[in-house]
Amino acid sequence: MFKINDIVDKSMQNLVKLISPDSLAFNEENFKQYTMKEFIQSEELKKEIQPGDIVLTKTSSNVYGMFRKMMDSEYDHVSVFLDQQNVLHISPPKVRIIPSNIFLMRRMEPFIIRPNLDIQERNYFIDRLKTFENQSYDYKGLIRIFGLKTIQNLFNMSSSSSYLLYNLDKAKTMKRKICTDLIIFTLAQSSNKFMDALKKNIYNLNFAFVGAFSPDDFKYLTVKENNLFKIIYPTEKDLSILQEEQRKVKVEKVNQSYQDQKEEVKIESQDLIPVYPKAFKKAKKGNHESLIKVVARLIAVAQVNRIFQQGYLQNLKKRLDKFQFIQSAKLVYYLWSLKNFLFKKGEILNNKLKFIQTVYQVFRLLSNADIIKINFEKVYIPIIEQMLKKLYNYFFQNRPHL
Repeated sequence: MFKINDIVDKSMQNLVKLISPDSLAFNEENFKQYTMKEFIQSEELKKEIQPGDIVLTKTSSNVYGMFRKMMDSEYDHVSVFLDQQNVLHISPPKVRIIPSNIFLMRRMEPFIIRPNLDIQERNYFIDRLKTFENQSYDYKGLIRIFGLKTIQNLFNMSSSSSYLLYNLDKAKTMKRKICTDLIIFTLAQSSNKFMDALKKNIYNLNFAFVGAFSPDDFKYLTVKENNLFKIIYPTEKDLSILQEEQRKVKVEKVNQSYQDQKEEVKIESQDLIPVYPKAFKKAKKGNHESLIKVVARLIAVAQVNRIFQQGYLQNLKKRLDKFQFIQSAKLVYYLWSLKNFLFKKGEILNNKLKFIQTVYQVFRLLSNADIIKINFEKVYIPIIEQMLKKLYNYFFQNRPHL
């Protein structure tokens, strides 16, 4: 006969599998996804681990990414090393012990800290945590945290001082099977200095808002209270290695993006170039509107690949998605090309300084994020056309030989 808890556990497992297949709730499946290189790196890092070390991790999943954003948290999970080979993993459907390598993979972006405990305190901390193995995860507590966090985000609410301290003392004896609370309160039961640190920093911790701790609270206490934790990983050397690896990955993505955009621009430019001479001939007859319209479009796309070669790609890519980036790259190149175009096709003799100042001011206007995000076809090109008209009228009025 099935129990209600068994049905709930099975339903939660299926739900987690559906919405977040990368969840560590299914460690055997996740473990097979890692490469040999990642496994070797985890084995090297494992040598630095001692029993009782705590690891903060990020799950590589869009669902967990949304969770971190909603909770304003850099990390989404925290676990404890029982030894170099095993970790106490507190997650749906129950508390269990799983291989440590999973938490040491680079893709999990581990942040490892060592609690400042003497031998007796450390043994109590580990032994106490082991007693929770195979106990069911606290789904109700997790739902409560989500609900309170949503209310807090909507109304910017926090708890009063007396209420917080009362609940903190009460919570010291709690056995809530949520990763953050179970670990941090077991620490508080192992050593009074941890409870003292919690009370001292309570208003800067997640507990002040939802009555539960977050993985980032561990990192905050590590930085704020020098005597609580020691950072094991990443060290400054580790950070340098990680940054270099991330730089190489970004360069590869940039090169691929450059090739993709270059092909797109090449096709579009070839379509426009044959139209240009016809528009130029019309302009000689006084039809400047035709020239302006074609040049506005042509300049925006003709040689945009140069924007990638000049290194603007990396800076723009940080703050713009793919669509917005393409348009802003064209915009920046347009402004750069406009100067060359006007100097080559027109006679700017005494107004060069004014011309450069004008282009600079227009660049500041058009590089505004709000303008970059607007519809490209309906608004962006017309803006360029208006700019061309103003510049044309300013510099070439009474100079029909353009």
